[in-house]
Amino acid sequence: MSRRARLHVPGGLYYVVQRGNARLPIFSAADDYLTFEGLLAPMLERCRMRLHAYCWMEHTVHLGIEISDMPLGRFMQRLTSQYAREIHRREGHCGHLFQQRYQALLVDPEAYLLKLIRHVHGVPVRAGVARDASEYPRSSHHAYLGMRAPDWLTARLVKGCVCRIVFTFDSVPASSSSTALATASPQFSASMLRV
Repeated sequence: MSRRARLHVPGGLYYVVQRGNARLPIFSAADDYLTFEGLLAPMLERCRMRLHAYCWMEHTVHLGIEISDMPLGRFMQRLTSQYAREIHRREGHCGHLFQQRYQALLVDPEAYLLKLIRHVHGVPVRAGVARDASEYPRSSHHAYLGMRAPDWLTARLVKGCVCRIVFTFDSVPASSSSTALATASPQFSASMLRV
């Protein structure tokens, strides 16, 4: 029986998680992260996609990605197969590097983009790898703090959004600012569409 086709929404924002096969590491050496980014950067440009957030864990890849006309499945298949071939060539291994297909959620960017970014940056903290997101070097969190930002990350668009939100909250009276924040930031939850 064939797999059910995934929902493709051109211009859609997706939260993507790709896991290593049999809970084995995707990244087993420091150079592996650079190899992955070296494949990702030109592919994002060629496919006209925007990466808003990322986190490279040893066993998983987390992406907050806005796609174009190319289906996300084709993009992920190209990225993961090229990376696996490169790692297998270098290490002399064979077999599956990634577990099944990636998992993806279609996200409403107006309601959940900032929540998605915070979620992706919080993965190392929730996994117990870091006490704070700023301690973990392999995520886009540093770009949002104004530190280093790779050219292929579109943090500048989102940082402008964050500034507008902060400006809006600054204009709210101090006594009601916590209420305004609570109502302006919906929970990143199951109300997103799983694809």
